[in-house]
Amino acid sequence: MGAKTTKFGFSYPELEQRGDYVHNLYVRDEQVFLSLGFPAAFKDDLRSKVDAFKAIEPDEYWKGVQFSSSESRKAFRKVLTRSLDLFQLRLKLLLGDNSTDYRSFQFSGTSRMNEEELVRYARGLFKTAERFSDVIAASDGLDTFITEVKEDVEELDEAIDRLREVMTQRDAASLVRVEKANELYDEIARVCDAGKRYWNGENEAYYNDYVIYGSSTPLPNEEEEETPADGDAADTTSGDEPVA
Repeated sequence: MGAKTTKFGFSYPELEQRGDYVHNLYVRDEQVFLSLGFPAAFKDDLRSKVDAFKAIEPDEYWKGVQFSSSESRKAFRKVLTRSLDLFQLRLKLLLGDNSTDYRSFQFSGTSRMNEEELVRYARGLFKTAERFSDVIAASDGLDTFITEVKEDVEELDEAIDRLREVMTQRDAASLVRVEKANELYDEIARVCDAGKRYWNGENEAYYNDYVIYGSSTPLPNEEEEETPADGDAADTTSGDEPVA
């Protein structure tokens, strides 16, 4: 299934502005719309749709949350990388770098590992260390150090999960925003179409009100922000996705 797209080619802030203005037009001409068969609750329903759309967090908000989560993941990765380097050094000093026991740990460089690979790698080292529990227990403070490194692993693992959750929330928010935007746009189009039809040939100024705000093109001199390109929902990725 393809990504949901908007039905219009202008920005979300402009949609909010149009929603406010068209609601005001409806209030002005409410008796006309009631005579055309619009339900009595339509005025309040339109106001609710405009306000509900405004209440949705913009994508800039979710970008900020995702950036914060990504930076947190990077920080925990840095801590774990340092801890694993010291872990390797301590075992090298304890077992001897040419010993079979030391080489059985299969230490390797971590710089090219992604975060998930780093977590799996660290847990593999701990599993190997269990075979040398007696030697490690006899080494001053090494048992405690390994416990601390395990905590570093769990913190990175949790940071990875938090970032994934934020990305999922951001994607979901983007879909909700598109859905609510289209619902609001449909109501605006409905009011403007009816207004144009009613005032055509009767009142040019009123007719033009509905022509302008029912247009599918942006209004002049409006600053566009968070504009879905070519009617598409805004991109919900930022290059911070963890590699599965």
